[in-house]
Amino acid sequence: MPSQRLSQPRLTDLIASRSPAGKRVTVIAAGWLGVALVAFGLLACNPGYGYADELELLHGSDSFGAVCRAFLHQVVDPGDLFYRPVGLAALRLQLLLDRFGAHAVHVASTLHHCVNAALLALLLGKLGARRWPALWFLALPTAIPGIAWVAAVHDRLLVTWLLLGALMLTSRSRSLVLGSCCMFVLALMTKETSVVFAPVAAVCARRSKCAAIASGQICALAVGFVIWRLPYVPRVGDYSPKLSADLGTQLMRYVAFPFALGADDPRTVWAARWLPGLGGTAVLGAAAWVQSRSRYRALFVGPAFLTVTPLLPVLFQTQVSGHYLYPGSVGFACLLDRVRAGRGAVLSVLLAMLGTHSVMVAAHWRRTGQAMNALLAAHAGLREQGVREAAIGLGAGGDTGPPPRFVTYVRDLHLTPALVDVGASTTSLPCLRLLEDGRVVVER
Repeated sequence: MPSQRLSQPRLTDLIASRSPAGKRVTVIAAGWLGVALVAFGLLACNPGYGYADELELLHGSDSFGAVCRAFLHQVVDPGDLFYRPVGLAALRLQLLLDRFGAHAVHVASTLHHCVNAALLALLLGKLGARRWPALWFLALPTAIPGIAWVAAVHDRLLVTWLLLGALMLTSRSRSLVLGSCCMFVLALMTKETSVVFAPVAAVCARRSKCAAIASGQICALAVGFVIWRLPYVPRVGDYSPKLSADLGTQLMRYVAFPFALGADDPRTVWAARWLPGLGGTAVLGAAAWVQSRSRYRALFVGPAFLTVTPLLPVLFQTQVSGHYLYPGSVGFACLLDRVRAGRGAVLSVLLAMLGTHSVMVAAHWRRTGQAMNALLAAHAGLREQGVREAAIGLGAGGDTGPPPRFVTYVRDLHLTPALVDVGASTTSLPCLRLLEDGRVVVER
């Protein structure tokens, strides 16, 4: 008998599944869209901000002229760890919407995320693949922190530039293919971690001679950027790269977070949250591998590479944050789509866990915004009364996150009264106590 050879997979098959979807998957997709709407509703109803970054920038981004001056200053003076003139300008521009309320700012973040999902759908369609990963990408718990935190516009915009660059790189137009380098430059000026995506461009080098030239230019830009920015990497601090005993634990927190019900951020993956977190990720990986094994291993390796690669620049620093997972959510969605080709029960259980976690994370960010607003109001009340120094602490069941962030905000802007974080301890100073329901009481 003549030997039968399997046809080589197209580039599209390395990204997403091409198996047809029946009524079962359609119903699942409708339910997932409902989860996205619930999560987006919670994020849009957030009345405040979760971190000091946004609150501090609100004091210096009150006009378009101020945004332009800040952009030009960082372009010509790159002597800092973070060289993000485009990303910082985008953040300041978005915060200009605060004049209409914090809700408008959060709606803009949500719409930006939807644009990224639409770009992913366009890219998959252009490559001839099914567009299901764009739907899964909408409401993944790995993407929610990148939407909820306004300052994570760096991560969202990074994905926007890279998706646009991929669309241009796969175009038939020579000028668009060569212009993809411009998108990569914008990505580099948005966030430094975009350098790790340069090898992805090399995959498209075989499409045409122009694509090979553009891919080579992108890789050269990435190497040059790394060489330029290496002297600015700090040797100490939260952002300094180091090998430590906690490296394995940090990696496992990122791996477990998507399914770690109850964890609002990778740093809060602990105790009983490890079991569903690691278990869900193991089931996803095994199911995706089984569905890919009978055809081509690249069907599993491609999405897995896109999921893990964005974590490489941040894995060796002590800072752990959920918004670092946003760029990798594209690969995670493609990996999840591999399960769609198999048994519906597995996909249903995985999506139920992911959807529940997404809503829980979105609700947490809404509560955090309410707590920060309550702290702002209580602190302003003490200032009006002429108090020069006060304490901030927790009541029974109070969230431990907002107080230290609020202390940072007050300290960085030299506001009065100055605050001392006392936790649950008693103090003789007037004390702002954050309670479990998000209210703040003033103890004297």
